[in-house]
Amino acid sequence: MVAEEVSDWQSKVKANLRIAARGNARLGNKKTRTGCVTCRRRRVKCDEALPSCLRCNDARRTCEGYDTDPSQATTPSSATSILQSLGSAPVTGEDGHTLQYFQTWAAQRIVGEMDVDFWSRTIMQLCHTERWALKGALAISALYRQSSEPLLNECHHVQAMKHYTQFLASARKQLESRHLTPVLALTSCIMFICFETLRNRADEAVALFLQGLRMLEDLPFDIAAQTTVLCIRDMFTRLLLLVATFGWPRVKEVRLRVEDSDPIKSFSTMSDARSALFAATAQLRADPAILHAEKWRDGAISLGRLTMQPDDLHTIGDTAEYHGVVAQQQHYITKLDHWHAVFLSSPLLSHTSESYHLMQLHYYIFKIWLDLLLQHLQSAFDDHISDFSAALHHATSYVDAKESDHTPLTFELGAIPMLFAIAFRCRVPSIRRRALAVLRRAPRRECTYDAELSRSLAERIVALEEAGLGLPDAGVYEEGEEFPAEFDEVAIGEGRRVHMVWTVNDHTGRSSLRVSRYCPDSAGRWRLVEEQLRVTGILEGVEVERGLYPFYPVRRPAN
Repeated sequence: MVAEEVSDWQSKVKANLRIAARGNARLGNKKTRTGCVTCRRRRVKCDEALPSCLRCNDARRTCEGYDTDPSQATTPSSATSILQSLGSAPVTGEDGHTLQYFQTWAAQRIVGEMDVDFWSRTIMQLCHTERWALKGALAISALYRQSSEPLLNECHHVQAMKHYTQFLASARKQLESRHLTPVLALTSCIMFICFETLRNRADEAVALFLQGLRMLEDLPFDIAAQTTVLCIRDMFTRLLLLVATFGWPRVKEVRLRVEDSDPIKSFSTMSDARSALFAATAQLRADPAILHAEKWRDGAISLGRLTMQPDDLHTIGDTAEYHGVVAQQQHYITKLDHWHAVFLSSPLLSHTSESYHLMQLHYYIFKIWLDLLLQHLQSAFDDHISDFSAALHHATSYVDAKESDHTPLTFELGAIPMLFAIAFRCRVPSIRRRALAVLRRAPRRECTYDAELSRSLAERIVALEEAGLGLPDAGVYEEGEEFPAEFDEVAIGEGRRVHMVWTVNDHTGRSSLRVSRYCPDSAGRWRLVEEQLRVTGILEGVEVERGLYPFYPVRRPAN
């Protein structure tokens, strides 16, 4: 690279390090999560009595006992084997156990099954030669152990913070000595983002994410074509598309450069299928016409003579600009459906794997999002009941896989926001209750999306829409419980349905939810009506963004 390019690139890396260093003296919430398997699955407080908890006994439930601590599988001999494989890497004692935990436990669970190699092999190889990579792996490992070993919560809190501080210092030193190459800088960036998302610090994660995107876009072609960079670019692309769809602020305007490709006839691996799906979706989100239409639907701008005002709904087919958007929309629907047909017909793909169900889930949610791009009224979602049902099936299978792996946190986005979208936007009472029930046993957090917050917000919306209809409380439905068929015949009218939901703060900083709904006026015209709701308990302080899947489920940590 020429001198100007080096200077510009280094300035981006320095900005990245400054972002990563924000608030690094604070590790966020240190809430203890203990209890028997039964109580934790039901998300209730456990008295932790031995040999079985009293709460289960009193309720005449079978107490399934207490999990064996996964870290106990780390023996001195297994830790030694890792140290030997790292040659002269200065890892001893407790750090050796922490590194072993990273490779054999955390790296297998912080991402999906298709990305394990990057974390358990590429990162581990870097630990052999790069001190910053070693410290980053130790920091992530200690933070992940904090979620899995609540009895040692404070110990891992301190350990994670120590390693993270050393991670920052070592990366900064490498940059100053000109030894931090663009590829290594991007690798450190993805590790920084992982750490900040695992500690649930959304602002820092978003800022690091945007800075990493700038670094990727400025890479020379020869570096951008390297295998590790392509892997990292895929991670950024997936995360960008998913969090933009599900309400991360400041990322909806980001566009990735994506080259159009020839039609695909078959997929030989699940990774190929995933790359093709997100490449097609990236093209969609990079299209100015599609972004313009999304803003119009969400009420931010007008589209020709079309606005969000209900009085103008009758003009919906009257503008050339509108017809252009419809043509682009149909183009991407065709591409998405072609991907799905090829995916289902590819003989080498396992139709029972975690990745298969996740790809199917993404397809159905993206399909609904795209098809309803130019729709105002919530009744349009009723045309997608079969898609919601299919998405729920695959979300359930995905959560089953994560539950069997004892996955508490993941860096990547899985089923949580998708299940929230199903519970919110599908007005079939049985489907939305099943989605809420699956959310109860989903991983506690995926990226910055919290399962408990998601479920609580969705339950609040469901209760608001179904008030007075005689339907049972959505929050008490148990997965697998029989749901009376006649309840699914209860109609939830357009005037009841929440169109948008977002949070607002009053002059004291106290937050509340604001919802909008289309209601007919005395002349029979649809009017957009807003209503403010007080929030208490777990929802207090949670931020929610407008959108078709309007969710940014983040509670600001206290400074």
